[in-house]
Amino acid sequence: MINRKPCYMRTFELTMSFSVNSNSRRSNGADGMALWLIEAPLKAGPVFGGQDYWKGLAVIFDSFDNDGLGNNPSISLHKNDGTFQFKHELDGSSTLVTSCKVNYRNSPNSLIHMFYENGKIHLFYDVNGSGKWEQCGEAADIPLSLRYYYGLSAATGGLSDNHDVYSLQVSTMDVGKSKVPEEFKKELEDKSKAQQEEILKEEINKNAYTQPGSVEKTPLERIEEVVNDNKNNNNDNNTDGDVEIQKELEALKSQLEAKEKELQQQKVLQQQQQQQQQQLQQQQQQQQQQ
Repeated sequence: MINRKPCYMRTFELTMSFSVNSNSRRSNGADGMALWLIEAPLKAGPVFGGQDYWKGLAVIFDSFDNDGLGNNPSISLHKNDGTFQFKHELDGSSTLVTSCKVNYRNSPNSLIHMFYENGKIHLFYDVNGSGKWEQCGEAADIPLSLRYYYGLSAATGGLSDNHDVYSLQVSTMDVGKSKVPEEFKKELEDKSKAQQEEILKEEINKNAYTQPGSVEKTPLERIEEVVNDNKNNNNDNNTDGDVEIQKELEALKSQLEAKEKELQQQKVLQQQQQQQQQQLQQQQQQQQQQ
């Protein structure tokens, strides 16, 4: 699972319901899964299905005892600034912040609860969903970026498990709505403007017209989609830049409408010319037959 839209919560609470299980009910399994809070959308990679050298936080559910210390299955917090490689043979010791041995395998419903406030991560688990919560390690100092993306990944190896996530709920303890930090607003505005300009260039350079109602979206639909997406990211945070973007949308729509009208007229003209040529060919054939 990959979240492609960023979150801007300065505080949050997260609860996840999951099950790591094996059909054979054997005593050991592999490899595990990970919950990510990172600075860019998650990419596939070698760390329990997610990327290595990430920037941000990873909560790792490691089912297999690679280092032979007898401390698996485990739940652990890992922090990376993008410069560290995850060492599987050492169960990720190079990025480890805190961990706890938790025998969650083959439990029908396990839970974790995590909250972040004042730069500290607090992690709790409930192995059997019975309401008995226990803290996993000490509260960890992990200052997160003001913008981050959620993700979930899993992987298997020589041994295998089923990794089932039943629910993932996230809320914020921020007062009022979480707003886009000022340092990111300009970036969002520039990105939206660039997307609109790129779409306009692409469509104007096309020597074809997309009929409304077809499977492919029309240029106007695509531009409106980009702007609506930008509005969602900036909900209740309208700036002068947002107003300018809306004005640019209207200008782009007018340009595209004019271009589409021109292309449609050209299409009609081409059809008329083809009909005239067909009529001329028929007349020539009739004269030759006579």
